[in-house]
Amino acid sequence: MRINIKTIIISVFICLSLNAFSDIIPVFSAERCAWHASDVVLVRLKNDLKGEFEVIDTWKGKLNKGVTIHIPYISNIHQAFEEKDVSNIRKGFYHPGLPDSIDGRRMILFLYGSEKTGWMPAAIDKRINFSQYQEDSILVMRAFMKISVAWIVNNVVYAFKQNMNPGPLEFSGLYYIKNKSYFTTMDKDSWAYYTEKDFKKLVYDLSNIQIHLEKVKEIPGLKERADSTIQFFNLHNSAYEMATSDDVLAILASCGVDALPAMNSLLQDTANKYLPSIILWRYSQIGGAKTEPVLINIVTQELNFRKSKPAMNDFNFINHKTEIMFYALYGLGALPYPGCKDCKKIVREILDFWLANPYLGKQKEINDICTHILNTNQ
Repeated sequence: MRINIKTIIISVFICLSLNAFSDIIPVFSAERCAWHASDVVLVRLKNDLKGEFEVIDTWKGKLNKGVTIHIPYISNIHQAFEEKDVSNIRKGFYHPGLPDSIDGRRMILFLYGSEKTGWMPAAIDKRINFSQYQEDSILVMRAFMKISVAWIVNNVVYAFKQNMNPGPLEFSGLYYIKNKSYFTTMDKDSWAYYTEKDFKKLVYDLSNIQIHLEKVKEIPGLKERADSTIQFFNLHNSAYEMATSDDVLAILASCGVDALPAMNSLLQDTANKYLPSIILWRYSQIGGAKTEPVLINIVTQELNFRKSKPAMNDFNFINHKTEIMFYALYGLGALPYPGCKDCKKIVREILDFWLANPYLGKQKEINDICTHILNTNQ
């Protein structure tokens, strides 16, 4: 049976981002690509038509300087840039001094696999078996290779990103937050564009963090493993949530109920601190009904926080707080109905408050999950 290419792409997109808004499309993510890549290499383009690249420097993996690698999915990519892709490169906040054309003299490839077995784009979900999709797989591979590549132009790193939601992929300068704080406003002194040196350091740092997490994963005692995982989470996740979350959650899940004490300590007093909401996605699954009091406490704190600060204009912070509310409610909604019964009062308050304030995010999602909880066991 032949699978429709649109179905494949939509499925992959969902796998790539649990936290995505409905209009967000897969884009280049330096952290995710560096984390999932077996090899990160600085290359120069040798033959565009054949997809041949010479390795200039290896940032991750074991490829030697000077070797030629073949990546057919990226062949002819420079000619394939449509005018709409590059129409914005000479203007706007995200485009500092771009040249009139793009070349392949210094490109960063994020790959996994090998020259023998074939290179795959690091942005793609490794669980997908593309061989079953025959010629359709090439279209998917080319699309994901496009967001597994960065270009160095005038010592600034560029890649294809979605700068406005909704909106198209645009060839954009990549920037970082200088103080690594999640709640940083975008004033001119708080961020800077990645240079080649900065970007190489990012890849090195993530490689070392990955080695750290692998050691945590091998701890034999379940409680000790869970405690070490939460320590890792607190140390690294505010800066590298998109890269590390999937692996962190998998380790916590492997600890079962032994992970609950460590997770409970993380989930205390969420109202005024950074808490990656993705961890709530696993919490109720691991602990079942035991997690209900903590989840009720979280949604109560989040509701009180919103009521006390209704006019905040920091988009990143407000979006983050909405994610916490949604995933905590999602956890409550996943509990068996006897557990949900005691939380209906606060859920009704949340639903009424959200409906009364249409500017709050995730209106439909929070309405749906609240309605589900309120209608359970009635």
